[in-house]
Amino acid sequence: MKSSIRIGIMERPPVPGKPDENLAGVLECLSQMASRGVRVALLPELWATGIAQRPAPEIFARIPEMLSGLERAAREGVPLIVGTLPEAAEDGKAYNTTFVTTAAGSTPAYRKIHLFSPMGEDMVYLPGKQAETRLLDAGGIPIRAGFLTCFDLRFPELARHLVYNGAQLLLVSALWPESRGEHLRILIRARAVESQVFVALANPAGRTGTLALAGGAGLIDPWGNAVSPSASGPMWQAFDLEFSLLEKTRSHFNSITPPGIWQLRPEEKVIDKTGLLEALSIRKKLNHRIVFTNGCFDLLHPGHVEYLEAARGMGDLLVVGLNSDRSVREIKGDSRPVNNQERRARILSALWAVDYVVIFDEPTPVNLIRDILPEVLVKGADWEEDQIAGADIVKAAGGRVERIPFRHPTSTTGLIEQILSLQK
Repeated sequence: MKSSIRIGIMERPPVPGKPDENLAGVLECLSQMASRGVRVALLPELWATGIAQRPAPEIFARIPEMLSGLERAAREGVPLIVGTLPEAAEDGKAYNTTFVTTAAGSTPAYRKIHLFSPMGEDMVYLPGKQAETRLLDAGGIPIRAGFLTCFDLRFPELARHLVYNGAQLLLVSALWPESRGEHLRILIRARAVESQVFVALANPAGRTGTLALAGGAGLIDPWGNAVSPSASGPMWQAFDLEFSLLEKTRSHFNSITPPGIWQLRPEEKVIDKTGLLEALSIRKKLNHRIVFTNGCFDLLHPGHVEYLEAARGMGDLLVVGLNSDRSVREIKGDSRPVNNQERRARILSALWAVDYVVIFDEPTPVNLIRDILPEVLVKGADWEEDQIAGADIVKAAGGRVERIPFRHPTSTTGLIEQILSLQK
């Protein structure tokens, strides 16, 4: 089996709001690439639409047509084409989605996780929630690839996650500005060196609308060296990627360690209020958005887990206020809790979605909320907002209240009744 592949990287800047013009230019580049033996083409971020400053349904509606054009190009020449386009979502917004296109069709492979709010991306797009590798077929040559989009480059843990899950090649589509061009050059080399992986970057030179772009289309090998172009055209370059260099690099030493070694251990997540406020003061200086929720979490079930995962997705860390045994008895009677507070805290701390667990002894966590002042306060949708303890405090401080529905019919009370019925 061949161990090398030619990858073409496009440098054409998109013209905002001109999908037909952009598609024609991209198809011309792809035709040129095909004649020079390119098997994989990497396109810039939002190659058909350019940067959207506001939701644009009329542009989003053109995306199937754009993908159809790429599918024709895949049938006629370059068998594998990768690039980002808007993907329609709820509330008139979209995802900034990396599509993988072959002759058989186009598949969404990754939705950009880190949105660049200074340019208003978060007003137009929703953040993705998952990054995974894909085994791609580049005309008979298998490639395990991971995907990053522009601002994602500033988050090394994302690249590490992809490489730990088998990525041989990170494909980065970007519209990176010239004003921070040196950052781009540093970051693509850092991602390659720290994770011993190939990094391909499609970032155009020139302008897209009023934004001057940094250029920098290229391929970095696992040693951090820039690979020299093997072919080029007016708005594209091609590079020969030799996969055997991966094994050679990693045979000297291996820096691809399992994730989690440096993360908080479960026992470190259970913390008293004094320690919590000290930890949160550090996180607030980093502009991390704190999410808070509370409950008894007596017999943990799928509804609890899904609820906590949804809450965690609303910010950068999740604090769970856990009712003490005394406060649970006050709320639910002398027969509860089934598990004492130490057991309940330990179970919660083992969940990836939970960053800190703090036990409170009052009937409600209102005093704790006043001290923490989270950006997001979360409760179940069965609570009306005016019944949620601390809602007025959070909103007065500029935060928001979210009510999450439980999709699983399971409840702790129901589980207890089911267990008791089995004993009869």
